Amino acid sequence: MNKLSKFMFVAALTALSPLTSIADTPGRHPAYLHAITDLRTAREFLTHQTGDTQVYEGEGAAVIEINHALDELKHIAVEDGKNIQQQEPVDVHENGSRLAKAIEALSRAKKNISQQEDNPAAREGRVKVEKYIDDALKDVIKAHDVYVKEQKEQKH
Repeated sequence: MNKLSKFMFVAALTALSPLTSIADTPGRHPAYLHAITDLRTAREFLTHQTGDTQVYEGEGAAVIEINHALDELKHIAVEDGKNIQQQEPVDVHENGSRLAKAIEALSRAKKNISQQEDNPAAREGRVKVEKYIDDALKDVIKAHDVYVKEQKEQKH
């Protein structure tokens, strides 16, 4: 490869490298997509109880709040230029309480959307999503508390 060819090759790579990072994370907030995955994971833990048919008070309300949060967050993500069709798969391998895992997933979702927001149009929607997640967390924590109490009573 002669000097001119090498120069052209390096120049082309340099020019195209910003485009590859833009293609991987459109918009400014890739955490929105992670939050969507976290919310979907929490919902799976609450609605698909492998080997656990007991449903605790609060689970149904939490699923409703999660669905509201997902709807709002998907809208925000699309407005921010995200491709919500390319989502990470939901991983619901259980080790421990499915309710505890749902709490962990909801907490991750809240952390993901709580990053600094510089898009004024998305701020209002993000506040709604945070409230939905907070309400879902309260419901799942209440259900988990009942679960823990039942587990203690069964051991005695």
